[in-house]
Amino acid sequence: MSDLKEIEQQVSEKLVWAGQEMCRKKLTSGTAGNISIKISNDLFAITPSGTNYFTMQPKDIVFLNFKDEVVYGDKKPSIEKTMHRMIYQSRQEVNAIVHTHSTNAIAAASSRNIDKLPTMELEMVSYLGGDINIADFAPAGSLQLANNVQYKMGDRAGVLLRNHGALGVGIDIESAFTSTEILEKACLIYLKTLAAGGPIRMPADFVPTGRRKYLAKFNR
Repeated sequence: MSDLKEIEQQVSEKLVWAGQEMCRKKLTSGTAGNISIKISNDLFAITPSGTNYFTMQPKDIVFLNFKDEVVYGDKKPSIEKTMHRMIYQSRQEVNAIVHTHSTNAIAAASSRNIDKLPTMELEMVSYLGGDINIADFAPAGSLQLANNVQYKMGDRAGVLLRNHGALGVGIDIESAFTSTEILEKACLIYLKTLAAGGPIRMPADFVPTGRRKYLAKFNR
């Protein structure tokens, strides 16, 4: 097996693991959500469309170039392929993306009078980079949604999608998965604070120190 083929097999196995883990942790269900891993600056692998994560196999993973063209794979790629590709192109340090349809993220992103999730606890700074924006709603799989997500994510490790879900990124699949878990927890904390009078932001003088630790993870 060539080195590239071995890497692609490992990537496919990691994506299958991540999809099943996403379901086990109740970050999505059925066939919702999508996950990808960047292999090079012109190749990434993504989960297929309409395939249950617990029946998904490594051979089902689809490989695309940065023109959204299928390089190989028999399945139809996720409809959010353009969103993933645009993030990889705008954030060179990102090597993996996890997009979930988790309950707390959808609830927070569907709340009135909120355009961003405020920084309320330590992990939001050190893992996510601070406040998390909410990308405006657009139909799933649309170029408009991809543009909205890319714009609102900025330099953070996560973004919420209005009336839709959440997305986390990382330097590898494990850190991208952690980003989505931290974001889901932050959404739960936010929703609970609403019932207790509203959130209190982290002290402003702490945020720069925490952000330096965050940026160091991406070698920025």
